[in-house]
Order: sequence, then C-alpha cells, then structure tokens
Amino acid sequence: NKSTILNNTTIQNTTTTRNKQSRRQSTAILPFWIKKDEEEEVSFGFGHKMEIIDNMSTFRLVFQNPNGIDPSGLSFRKSLQDCHDGCVALVGLVETNREWNQLWQLGQLKESMKTVFDDSIVVTSTSSEIFNETYKPGGTMTAVCGSNWVGRVQSKGDDAAGLGRWTFTTLHGAGERKLTT
Repeated sequence: NKSTILNNTTIQNTTTTRNKQSRRQSTAILPFWIKKDEEEEVSFGFGHKMEIIDNMSTFRLVFQNPNGIDPSGLSFRKSLQDCHDGCVALVGLVETNREWNQLWQLGQLKESMKTVFDDSIVVTSTSSEIFNETYKPGGTMTAVCGSNWVGRVQSKGDDAAGLGRWTFTTLHGAGERKLTT
C-alpha cells in the first residue's frame, strides 16, 4: 500500500504572534504516513518536496487517505513527526478505520499528538453504528497543530447526521477573516 498526499495547500497569514510554540522553518520533507507491507518493511509516501516556510506566519494543510491508522503506533507517530518537521498546521485524514466511539482510542490519538506537538485540537467523526472491535470502516480526523494555530480555533465539529463523513474546524484569521476546513 502506498499513501499519497491528496492536497497540500499553504495559506498566507498576515499576522504573527509569539506563543509557546517556537519559530522554526520546515525541513522541506514531504509528510507521509508510513505503512508496513506484508514483509514488514516500511514503504514511504511519494510526491513533490514542499517549500520551506515559517510556521508562525504560514498555514500549511495536509490532507490524506491513509487507509487506516493505529493512533498509538510507531509509524503514526513518525508520520506526525514528519508533519511537525514540515511545519504542518492542520492534518486532515479520511478513512481512519477506527471506532472513535471507544474513548480509549481517542485518548491514544491525543497522547500521540502530545508527543510531537506543543498543543493540538483533534476532532474525529465516525458513524453512529457501534463496533466492538477497534477496526471500523470509514471515519475522519482533523487536527489543528501547534499553539500558534490552536489559539485561533473558534469552533469545531463533526457530521451531525451521524454518518461519520467529515469534521471541521474554523480558525480566526486577520481582521474579520475566518478559515473553515
């Protein structure tokens, strides 16, 4: 299985604030999700290199279908570290294939985020049908990463119809601007 970046967008932010997050530049390495194949060898994502950015003034979004995640797994944490190194401010995932109604799984996800980012807000969605297993087809996750961006979150939510098809966050930008993803 190979994973690809479906959307990689940067949006310029005209204001900069210093919070507890330190200013850094991206390492220009493409964030990717690592999947182990049948031989237990790590296969890497592919794509173009990202521009080097300033994480305090540029909002970088990464969207991907990883075809399932293990929120406490080493490969997922490595992928989060790559997102951190690439100065990613928002990670959007579809097909997480997790039963997010099991709160311990959400706890594992938040714990993995804490190991990499100084602050984060995570929103997940899943269908209202209950699964007893950890695996559940579908599901989404949106994570705003880094205290500079977390402090701008005005609202967040998920698919109110209970289908588990989407999550969103709304961030306050410069002036009266808002960004909803």
